[in-house]
Amino acid sequence: MLNDLFNILCLMKQGVYNEYTAAKTIEELFDRNSENVPTDRLPWGDDGKLRIAAFVGSRLIDSKEAYERYRFTVDLGFSDLEAAACCGNITCGDINGDVTCLGDIVCDGIYGDVCCSGDIKCTGIGGEVTAADGSDNDNGENYFDDGL
Repeated sequence: MLNDLFNILCLMKQGVYNEYTAAKTIEELFDRNSENVPTDRLPWGDDGKLRIAAFVGSRLIDSKEAYERYRFTVDLGFSDLEAAACCGNITCGDINGDVTCLGDIVCDGIYGDVCCSGDIKCTGIGGEVTAADGSDNDNGENYFDDGL
């Protein structure tokens, strides 16, 4: 499957596929209802959290590297999320579950627990709030070692 994806991207780069054709071909390759998507090698389970993975080459980078080297912002407009884990900043509508964020959070409301190392701007939080810097807490746990 990775070779197919690579070939699609090469064809797009060469001008054989435009963005629309490449996107449709990739969508067909990863048929959203298919059980063929290779998720068994990911470092997290199927828990409903939105995760946007970052790669350097073919290497999946971890949350610490993503935050320290690349600091990106995920802007989902007014879209609501069930739960979120973000290595940068996140902007969205409501978060209907727990959120872990290495950067800032800007949203409508959070209806779960929050662990955040940046600023939080929202209309309300329905759970507990933990301010964290990504380092170990008094219990020896790293707040961001949860498959972020």
